[in-house]
Amino acid sequence: MHAIRVAALSFRALIATKLGACALCIRLSLTLSVVSWLLLVVINALVPGSLAAKLALVPALAFAALFASHLAAYAVRVLVAYGRAGRVASGLHLLGKPRGVSAFVTRGFNCIALP
Repeated sequence: MHAIRVAALSFRALIATKLGACALCIRLSLTLSVVSWLLLVVINALVPGSLAAKLALVPALAFAALFASHLAAYAVRVLVAYGRAGRVASGLHLLGKPRGVSAFVTRGFNCIALP
C-alpha cells in the first residue's frame, strides 16, 4: 500500500510540474493531436467503417484530451499567478503587459485579461 501511495504522489507531482508549464509539451500535444485527427480522416477515407478507423479514433481522442488539459492547466496557472500578484482586480491593459513589469510576465505568461 505504501508503494502505491508513493507512486501516486510522484505521479501527481510530475503532473503538477509539467502539465501546462512546458511550452514544448503543449506544442507537441497540439501537433500530435492534429496529426492523429488527420490520420483518422485519411484512414476513414481509404477504408470507411473498418476496425482500423475505429482504432485510429483512440489516439486522436487521447491527444485531444491531453492538449485540452494542457490548456486548462495553463489557464489556471496564469489566473493564479495574476491573482496572487493582484493584477486581475486592479486593472490590466487588455492586450499587453500589465502596468509595471512583473516576474510572471518575463517568464513567458502571455495572456489576455478582461476587466
